[in-house]
Amino acid sequence: MQRAGKHALIVNELLRHFWGCIPCNSEAKRRKMDKVLEQMDLSYRDLNALLERSRGEERAYVSQIIRPMREQLDAAEAASRHVKRMLSQKTRQGTGGGGGGGAGGGAG
Repeated sequence: MQRAGKHALIVNELLRHFWGCIPCNSEAKRRKMDKVLEQMDLSYRDLNALLERSRGEERAYVSQIIRPMREQLDAAEAASRHVKRMLSQKTRQGTGGGGGGGAGGGAG
């Protein structure tokens, strides 16, 4: 069970760094987010491997211990997809030419 505790510390540290990248408003934060996401993916795989190595009653216990970590990693992954989607839209809008700021509704 010491391994689960070690994983919890690692996951918490990665999540702290991930959420520190939001708002993702600079190139440095984008690069950091990508690096943290890679490490989060490795941690997720490690958690799954830990569960797979467990047997019997230990497996049920390990499953309960790692469930919150996996849920937090899943939430961060979903947030990263949203951030990347927003950045992609922002980039497309930034390269699309004019601002379209003229056609307001006048008094009639």
